[in-house]
Amino acid sequence: MQAQKIKKGTGLQKHLRDARRSINQFRKTPFFSLITVLIVMLTLVFPSLSVTAVLSLKSLVDLFSDEIELIAYVNTELSDEDALGISERLQTNKNISTAELTTRDAALREFSTTPGLGEIALQLPNNPLPASITVTPAIKTAEIIEQLTIELKNTPGIQTVDSDLLWSDRVKSWYQALQIFSFIVSVLSLAALAAILGFMAYTEVNKRREELQIIHVIGGNVFDMMRPLLYKGFFLGFAAGALAYILHIYILHLIASQITVFYELYELTPILFDATALHLRSANPAILIITATFLSWATSFIGAFVFIRRVIRN
Repeated sequence: MQAQKIKKGTGLQKHLRDARRSINQFRKTPFFSLITVLIVMLTLVFPSLSVTAVLSLKSLVDLFSDEIELIAYVNTELSDEDALGISERLQTNKNISTAELTTRDAALREFSTTPGLGEIALQLPNNPLPASITVTPAIKTAEIIEQLTIELKNTPGIQTVDSDLLWSDRVKSWYQALQIFSFIVSVLSLAALAAILGFMAYTEVNKRREELQIIHVIGGNVFDMMRPLLYKGFFLGFAAGALAYILHIYILHLIASQITVFYELYELTPILFDATALHLRSANPAILIITATFLSWATSFIGAFVFIRRVIRN
């Protein structure tokens, strides 16, 4: 029992010694260490921002998918009673969830409330706006929506039909392109991170070449030689992850501010703004920090293991 305690205490002392040694190395070369942390931080920020952008655009894709509507404009020659009859007949269609009628007078009142258009509406000799029927599909797939669009255009009394499907398809195409871009950025960032930490491990092993060979001769194992490098990679990843999270939050704050300005300028619907801003908030900071620490430690482990094995074999 006593031997086991001594062994555990000795192992703990080794870890504490190597951890302090790694921290002291940062203190001895503060400028180089700071540059390394900043470079690793930037390689982490780009993929985290791209993933956030993908999530943000995904919210818009879901919004358009849930809010797709068709607007059927009734011929101006028809009365409101005729338009109401058309909307009631549309309600019987199994592919239609709701068919809400907006009369010509209601359309004119809504037009009058638009900033800058109220005076124009008062100067009109008569109401030129048609009644409209807002149709919500029961099943919001592209095939059903296209089928409904054709059916509405062929419905007697319907003049034209507008659909949100085109904008939905555009947003989906942007989302798919951004997904590919985010994947490429993430892969390149991870490759850059591996190259940086691998070079750091290679440099550190070359500095300690004679020391490592002596440790090997007196019976030291590879993991004893690797331990200082692993702690260095751990602390480097933790610091870079914390700074990356701070920069990530700051950039998202700037973007959210610009979205707010855009929203107020063009008077976008609140639901669109809320859905977009929802994913501009960052996830739990532990995710980015833990990921950065693990990637840095794992890359340091692989690099240290490979280069130290080469040194002790020569």
